[in-house]
Amino acid sequence: MNIPTTRSFYSFLLIIILSGACRNAPGNSTDVSDLEPVFHEHFGDKTYQLKWNKSRTYLLAISGIDKQHRKDLPQTLHFIVLKAKENSVVYEKHITDGKVQWYDDTKLKISGYQERVDGPEDKGNTFLYDVKEKRIIKYPIRTI
Repeated sequence: MNIPTTRSFYSFLLIIILSGACRNAPGNSTDVSDLEPVFHEHFGDKTYQLKWNKSRTYLLAISGIDKQHRKDLPQTLHFIVLKAKENSVVYEKHITDGKVQWYDDTKLKISGYQERVDGPEDKGNTFLYDVKEKRIIKYPIRTI
């Protein structure tokens, strides 16, 4: 084996080892099996969906009735947001006949009727919640 090939091999091996270390670092894991007790505590035996934010620092878990079973009944969504590094719940909400999704890396877009209103600015049908700042933000209205 010549010297350039050997260096290339060891460089390639080092890249593989380092990429595995980064993938398994705290907060970067895509394995959520250790969070099962948290999901069970909040959702019981109900099914749920998991959605990471872009930087994979927060995890949105949503539980509700499947749309095919919905028919004429309003759908109630129960969701929690977990901070990945700490595996702790930073936000929890129940929404009737609505939906929740990531708006950007730290904000959720939430629409629907809330079971509990946290404050006067919380009455609207659609709003943003900043999970990093832990506060509700008015939903930006587009003007033409």
